[in-house]
Amino acid sequence: MKDLDALWDDHGGVSKYHVIYFLAAALVIFASGQVSQVAIFFSAVPQFRSVQSELIIEQFAFKVGYITSLYFCRCIVPSLDKSQSNLTEEEIRSCAIPYDDKTQKYDSCRMYEVNASDCLGNRTASNVVNCDAGYKYSTEYYTETTISEWNLVCDRRILDVIATSLFFVGFMLGSFLSGPIADWFGRKKGMLIFTGSFLLVGVGLAFCPYFELFVILRMIQGGASVGTFIVCFIYINEIAPAKYRTTFSTFTTFLNSIGHSLLPGFAYAIRDWRHLQMLCSTLPLIPLLIICFVPESPRWLLSADRLEEAKTAVSRCLNSNSAALTDLEWDVVVKSEQKKRSATGGEKRPSIFTLFQQPGMRFVSVVVIYTWFTVNLVFYGLTYNVGNLAGDPYVNSALNGIVEPIATVLLFSLPWLGKRWLLALVFLISGVSCILSTIFNEVANDDQGLITVGTAMAILGKFGASASFKVIFMLTSDLYPTVVRTTGIALGSMSARIGGIFTPFTLELQNEIPWLTQSVFGAFAVIACFASLLFPDLRNVPCLSTIEEAEKYYQEHISVPCFRKSRNDEKNHYDSHVYDNQAFDASTKL
Repeated sequence: MKDLDALWDDHGGVSKYHVIYFLAAALVIFASGQVSQVAIFFSAVPQFRSVQSELIIEQFAFKVGYITSLYFCRCIVPSLDKSQSNLTEEEIRSCAIPYDDKTQKYDSCRMYEVNASDCLGNRTASNVVNCDAGYKYSTEYYTETTISEWNLVCDRRILDVIATSLFFVGFMLGSFLSGPIADWFGRKKGMLIFTGSFLLVGVGLAFCPYFELFVILRMIQGGASVGTFIVCFIYINEIAPAKYRTTFSTFTTFLNSIGHSLLPGFAYAIRDWRHLQMLCSTLPLIPLLIICFVPESPRWLLSADRLEEAKTAVSRCLNSNSAALTDLEWDVVVKSEQKKRSATGGEKRPSIFTLFQQPGMRFVSVVVIYTWFTVNLVFYGLTYNVGNLAGDPYVNSALNGIVEPIATVLLFSLPWLGKRWLLALVFLISGVSCILSTIFNEVANDDQGLITVGTAMAILGKFGASASFKVIFMLTSDLYPTVVRTTGIALGSMSARIGGIFTPFTLELQNEIPWLTQSVFGAFAVIACFASLLFPDLRNVPCLSTIEEAEKYYQEHISVPCFRKSRNDEKNHYDSHVYDNQAFDASTKL
């Protein structure tokens, strides 16, 4: 029976309206993507360094070979900073700030009890005390950040870690809600709800006067951001003809990467976090207005039995290809889709629990949970850690962002490798690179060549993590049938945000054990490489529509021994049950 994919193929494939609808949704993703990484600049700790101390710090950074912040800020010394002492910054720091010869850095959180005369050659032994008059921040790179505005340093540093973690809690909640909202109310309304919330909350966040309110609003915007991405991505996959689905998905992820790469440029031009927040939050305004004029996903309309609306949307695309939709063709498509849904009770609204009711889908969902958890932990771990690199933060962030669109190039190998093998490959690249980076930095011992190789391995790890993030969305979209596709991606995305919740705490490990953070990233990524190979191969497979259709495909293409044994046990149990019923019927007839 001819389904929607076959209908597109019979009438020229992709049309002008396919491209217009795709670009509308892709622009929303492009415009809203910066928020997920803007914390690199929000949470930046303004550094203060003289030329001399800069050299010392950079030499130390290369020596230890790890990403680490060595001098954040310094205490305000009231007797010096608020007096007419006429001392230079270098003199104040040398006189009033403790210096550790072992680590070769100044203390950011304590100071000596001194006065101006102590710094003019008459200094006597002084007590070391905590900062009690605030902190002095450099404005060389940032006019204002959340760190400098609310003094989230020293004993209050954990508050910023918690704020970042709660941002990913918002991501998790948005992932959880995006599936049901898009499946119940439709893809278009889902895009409008999440993008509109993203815009309104983001503007409010730019005027937020309190840190506690900042944390809450940022968490909400995080949920709206990931909800926007998920629903738009699903919409794009559902409107795309089967032959062009990979191309549409690849270009979508490329646009998302370009958005991330532009963020350092925005931040360089706008040094105040509030102004940067306002820009990033209002970028989706025009794409949001465009979305108001695109039709609902025909696949979702068919699954919701809104047949006339679905027919209108499909006819518009066919007409732009100089083709006409006949009533006979449409009736065949409708009956085909209804037959698929009736096999699994298409009237029932899906939920997360629906993904665990059948053995095949349950197996796939467990692997989805782990791989999404890992890709988010590694990707955002390497992304957020860039703020701790020695040197210009904008250059570092730009280099870190450039690898994202470059990683998209790997997606052009999908016709040959397939999504499953490509995902395993990029996970392997990311994991091995993180581990090698750690090893090279451990054995470097001031060898500049090994240190450079270690740095290159870390960048290569971000390259692999970026590619993993792109492929996992596309693969998961293919794994689940239409009736639970958004819910399935929402499950993966929600699992990813759990990884994000742990990311800032994982980064804190390097303050105590420098090699541990990268090792954790590497180990998780290598395991995810092998887990990816457990997915069924979906190359050249038509878009799955129903749970029954997907379950049958899983049963035939998942080759894991333990799963195959479980599958055979269930089949034998079913065959035995059928045989007993037949024997009983025969005996009653006798």
